[in-house]
Amino acid sequence: MLETLLWETVAESSEGQCVEDFFACVERINGGEVIRPHKARAYAWIATRPHPEVSVGIAAKKGYWDLQHQALSGLRGFLNSL
Repeated sequence: MLETLLWETVAESSEGQCVEDFFACVERINGGEVIRPHKARAYAWIATRPHPEVSVGIAAKKGYWDLQHQALSGLRGFLNSL
């Protein structure tokens, strides 16, 4: 999923750790892992940004993701080869 790669670009940030803490709490309360955790974490991250109502693509246009992050190098290489 694209959200898996995008989550990797912010997972190590302070806000990313807050999102991880939130999901750890939710998983503890519910007794199991959140379904599609990377997608859920990506949208939780977007919820912390100035315009939380946007999609993943619009979030990219707004600079919410570090599109130069190493986690996206494979994707960049693939797209450049097209």
